[in-house]
Amino acid sequence: MALPTISITRGPVKVTTVYRGGNSTDPIPSNITWLPATLLVRDNISGGAARSVCIQFGHDATHTFLKSVEPLRKTEFEDLFEFGPGDFIEGRIIRMLSKYIVID
Repeated sequence: MALPTISITRGPVKVTTVYRGGNSTDPIPSNITWLPATLLVRDNISGGAARSVCIQFGHDATHTFLKSVEPLRKTEFEDLFEFGPGDFIEGRIIRMLSKYIVID
């Protein structure tokens, strides 16, 4: 069975980091059921290549949560999860309003 593909609509989307991962003391959302998915990361440059990466996702009443699972050396992915260039932290969790998420 193929994993669902998640994409984020274009335009200004407010993203909040909920759990920084690593040695963070941020509380991890406990009421979320995590499911595997593929995140489609579009290029900010018109005509640029989109790339995919494995993540986990979950929902609450208004938000979708994305959890980093694998690194992707792409600026748009690193910016989304607030990683430094070339840095990756497994388990970092971000959230955004579900209206900005498309799941296929």
